[in-house]
Amino acid sequence: MSSSFLLSLEYLEIINAVIGLNFLLLYAIVRFSGSHLGTYKYLLLIFTLSNICLVILHTAVHLRVTAMFVGFQSVPFTLLCIHFLYQFWSHRIVLFSSKSFLFFLAAVVVSGMMTWYLVSCCGGSGELDSAGRRALVDEYERKYGERIENAWIMFDYGRGSELDYTLIVLLVFGLNALMIASLLPATVFAFLTYRHIRRSVRLSPTVKELQTRLLAGMCAQAAIHFIFVYAPYLLLSNLTLLNVNITIFHDATVPLSTFFPVMDAAVIMVLVTDYRRRLVRLMQRKRPGARSMNERK
Repeated sequence: MSSSFLLSLEYLEIINAVIGLNFLLLYAIVRFSGSHLGTYKYLLLIFTLSNICLVILHTAVHLRVTAMFVGFQSVPFTLLCIHFLYQFWSHRIVLFSSKSFLFFLAAVVVSGMMTWYLVSCCGGSGELDSAGRRALVDEYERKYGERIENAWIMFDYGRGSELDYTLIVLLVFGLNALMIASLLPATVFAFLTYRHIRRSVRLSPTVKELQTRLLAGMCAQAAIHFIFVYAPYLLLSNLTLLNVNITIFHDATVPLSTFFPVMDAAVIMVLVTDYRRRLVRLMQRKRPGARSMNERK
């Protein structure tokens, strides 16, 4: 891997980290959310704050994928599943005002994060003195100029001539099952919500249009997370079992994951009409005291 390519990836990470679209979205949610969004704006607010935390965490770890970072990557997608559930259960919206139900949802988010964290810590063999770990330490030092001896998240399933079948099972079934368990509820809730919107006779055409637009926005968010986070990690974790050289995929995965919070904010601002129109007006607003040519004429 050339040093110029690695330098380009670093610049890409910095650009993605400093783009303040989530802060702009946060401002739009607070200032421009219409009454028709109801309590949904609070879900958007929580989602945006989690993205901001993700950007800050990614900037802090910088080119390193820590167990905490892996765990926190699950938070936005778990929240997205809750968003789908919120829209599907529009007839049970009162549940989202119940403290016990909100506590349950918070416990689901934390449990998902801790599961990913524990899989990374317990499944990784970074503390073992193996040939794989030593090679990884040397390669990291060659690329980034820093030597880190311990605390690696390394799934070293092939140690010498022996295979660690426990670790192979964890890779094939554990990681894949976790990702599928995250994707499946969102897919099911999205389909059921779309069917409910189309079949409902109680909803007016205006409400149906609004609900369809919100659903489209959530589907776009899910697609972005899958493309920029889940697909790369699925690719990395499964290609290693086929003895495929994944160096280029690995070096591109971490910078690629920084796109997620930025693209996610962009999708919400574009697809939610309230935010898009008000932000466009805000950017087109004339400066105080300025007059257009027509006014002068």
